[in-house]
Amino acid sequence: MPAMRSRYLLLSLVVVAVSAAPVDAQRTPGPRTGEDRTRLEERIRARMGDIIRHRLGLDRAEEARLSEIVQEYERRRRTLVSSERETRQQIEPLLESGTATDADAAALIDRMIAFKQQEAELFREEQERLQEVLTPTQVLQFYELRVEIGRRIRALRGGDNDGEENRGRNRPPGPDGKKSPVER
Repeated sequence: MPAMRSRYLLLSLVVVAVSAAPVDAQRTPGPRTGEDRTRLEERIRARMGDIIRHRLGLDRAEEARLSEIVQEYERRRRTLVSSERETRQQIEPLLESGTATDADAAALIDRMIAFKQQEAELFREEQERLQEVLTPTQVLQFYELRVEIGRRIRALRGGDNDGEENRGRNRPPGPDGKKSPVER
């Protein structure tokens, strides 16, 4: 029952943080700028940082260390995703050019495989670093909170409003290496 109460509290706090957006939007004439959205996202991230610290029972020093680790891996992940996107964008033009060779296609496939391997390695490294600050149970709790934060931020951006189809997509696999029952 305490877990349900904690989830309800988290959800209530997120709803309060997100519900501030329409009030903010009413005060600002005209369309929201990227800067407005960025500030709102930063406020939500700060609030969620408070929630994460409270839910995981972290002190300020642990929160600071966790934040450094998260920022480092977010930066590295963004770089990897950007490179992967550039590679994927080469597929259609290559195929439509009519000059694609099997060697060209194989090179793109090899690069795509390399990105997936780098992504897996990045995930493994991140787990090791997170466990320098958090217990394994806290790491799982952190992932649950992070999924919720991501859904709320995507909703603010106008995409994935309910997030149900993405529930658990960023969660690590279960102990048996398989998807959780929710994802099956």
